[in-house]
Amino acid sequence: IGMLELADRYRLPHLITLCELYISKEIERATAQELIKADIDVVGLLLHAQMHNAKQLAAFCLHFLCTNYQVMQKRPDWKNLAGDNLK
Repeated sequence: IGMLELADRYRLPHLITLCELYISKEIERATAQELIKADIDVVGLLLHAQMHNAKQLAAFCLHFLCTNYQVMQKRPDWKNLAGDNLK
């Protein structure tokens, strides 16, 4: 996430894309066994992605949250969703 923030600050779109790919693969790896107990905050990653111009990662996170809605809404990080992300 720190690298993504720096890539956005210095306007390095190729590095943003690489960070997006890496983070999305980490989400898949962390949630492969059991989604409810996964040690990864997809909602937090979505908010960071939206803040730092990582459009592909934001889209991936939204898709992930929608696809896994039943399970994700039971996680404590779900309460951090607000605004346009709930539409």
